[in-house]
Amino acid sequence: MRKKTFYILTLTLIPSLSEAQYLRLSNATAGSALYLNTERIFSYNRYDGGHVEGSFYYAIPNQYDASASPTAPQWQFTGYAGYGGKSHYTSFGGSVAMQDRKTTHRWKPTVSFCHELEQAGRIALQDYNLLNPSQNTVYMTDRFSAIDRLSLGLSGRFGRNNSFSINLRQSIERQLFAQDGTLLYDNAELNQQYKYTEAQLRLTHNSRLTLDIVAGMTDFDQETAYLRSIVQYSRTCALGSRIAARLFSQGGYATSHTPYSRIFDISGTYGSYFFFTNTMLTVNPNEFHAHLYARGTVALQTQKPLWQCRFSAPTPFVQAGLLYGWLTHEGKLTAHATVNGMALNAPTQGVLEPSIGINSLLRWSRLDIGIAAAVRLTPNKAYYHQADSSRDFALMFTAQII
Repeated sequence: MRKKTFYILTLTLIPSLSEAQYLRLSNATAGSALYLNTERIFSYNRYDGGHVEGSFYYAIPNQYDASASPTAPQWQFTGYAGYGGKSHYTSFGGSVAMQDRKTTHRWKPTVSFCHELEQAGRIALQDYNLLNPSQNTVYMTDRFSAIDRLSLGLSGRFGRNNSFSINLRQSIERQLFAQDGTLLYDNAELNQQYKYTEAQLRLTHNSRLTLDIVAGMTDFDQETAYLRSIVQYSRTCALGSRIAARLFSQGGYATSHTPYSRIFDISGTYGSYFFFTNTMLTVNPNEFHAHLYARGTVALQTQKPLWQCRFSAPTPFVQAGLLYGWLTHEGKLTAHATVNGMALNAPTQGVLEPSIGINSLLRWSRLDIGIAAAVRLTPNKAYYHQADSSRDFALMFTAQII
């Protein structure tokens, strides 16, 4: 725990040294722009260990160049290379995109490639902070695989406050774990490869309502087609002059023959286990899976801090989260199922998690630190109910880059 906390604090401090995610490297008056991505300098996970990475973003013409014609498209290039201290795995990748700056549709075709370790099936329905994975992040399973992926994408806008993206992906995954969870780095190159071909459609309205649909084909067990979808709604509104309410709701569905690596992991993830986000704080990673799930949170917080100074602006909040999930077996919803040889469980009787905390108790530059406490409430007869109440209670520091 202390080792992980050290890595997390290190990961928190590095990006906070700059005032933006991208630190500009080229001359401010240049017609093009070269940036360093400060959020990808260092990261940590239990598979890859400490991961060091260099990542850049290059745009031509520079969008702030007054002499550039607004009718000319902007070319955008990204690239990265990294190394994991525990896995000794070298990752690299990049993308090329052409941004339309003339029309209101803002068409953006993109080609990208990656060779890296990846937590299987991670989905972030909106942009999210590396140090504070937002409540919309969903993981399929708590494991990492070696990924080689080629993607073709197109994004744009339509109507008022509406956006879309379409992606076609061809992936080759090499599993890095045995059935008993043992990591297989030493002979990873000999592990079985699986191919995934996927098409993804994402629609967003007013940055509040998002629909994500993925149709795929895999040779995981045999040639199998599958479908996976997520719908999400989030909103923050004022309740008078002193209190603000935050609402988040999300539901997902995966077909019964969706491979294990692509069904939903609705328990904790590495990020949510150590940082306060709107997932279940006191649920261990890989504990709950689902073909069908619904979860949501309601939070009330003060609109103004209790006091405000350079290093502190405490903002209290209370929150309640609710989670339900179901697996599918022989066409019926159930709490237990076997998927690709893995015995899985789902919280069909629900989990309620009330919590209380203070955000911005301490702050420095872009770093926001607070404290939170949460308790996991489950039915006494539920198979996942913990007899030891200490395992249902979490007290932790919160960290965000704002």
